[in-house]
Amino acid sequence: ECNWSNNKKHGRYTSYYTTGSIRIKMYYNQGIMHGLFENYYENGKTKTKGQYAKDFRKGKWITYNEKGREEKIEYFDQGICTHMFLGFRAEKEWIILNVNKIAYFYQKSPRLTVIQLHDSSNIVVSDNIQRIAKSTTQEYFIFINKTVLTSYEALKKVIPNKRNPDEAKIILSISPPFDVITYGDYYKLVKTVIRPRKPKLE
Repeated sequence: ECNWSNNKKHGRYTSYYTTGSIRIKMYYNQGIMHGLFENYYENGKTKTKGQYAKDFRKGKWITYNEKGREEKIEYFDQGICTHMFLGFRAEKEWIILNVNKIAYFYQKSPRLTVIQLHDSSNIVVSDNIQRIAKSTTQEYFIFINKTVLTSYEALKKVIPNKRNPDEAKIILSISPPFDVITYGDYYKLVKTVIRPRKPKLE
């Protein structure tokens, strides 16, 4: 559902789920996204809320879970995320952490994840590392195997396995209570971060 001006979207734009409930409400100015953006779950609760300015995300954007709790807060400048905060289900209360303070995560059990902070403290939360990975971006964190997600700052050294070219031991700035081994596609990704290749001339 949208208004048009000079063959361009203009004014309020609304899209719907097949059930008829609103999926997205946003605004255009002569084909350019500009103004309030709201994305909804099918149950009617807000999923994402923020502002566009001339096709770029601007200011504070909030992502909610289906129960209406803040799950992620991001701040944008000209479409670039400058700060990110993530929400976690801790034992006593819901907490929101600045991702810049996090060194790495690791899956302690199927339901528990340990958040290791740069100040050497850690927090155990009722969360899943896959959920955390979906909530962040590679701008902040990178998988080094299936159960460990680390910030770029925490990557200290990569020691290749002489017997297996697709495997390496990872040394983090704050040592975890176990050895971290990466392999296969994870190793290729880490090598790209540690030793970025020069772009090919076209």
